Amino acid sequence: MQKLLILQSFHRYLPTGEFRTVTKPGGGQERVELERKEVLVKGTTLEVGDELAADWIVKGLARAVEAPNASDAGPAV
Repeated sequence: MQKLLILQSFHRYLPTGEFRTVTKPGGGQERVELERKEVLVKGTTLEVGDELAADWIVKGLARAVEAPNASDAGPAV
């Protein structure tokens, strides 16, 4: 996990674990997972997984507040 500071407001969609059956345009039915919209506001600090953090940093959406896994590293020798 890595702590990030959000530099630009943006949103993402997250799965809820709930499903709904919908009718497809040509007929037939399909089971789809519902999603919820999460808004991340500029100036917010949060912890996310390392892979997601790296993606947001590369895109200029966030910057690291502390080094990745700094709390797990232990004392320097």
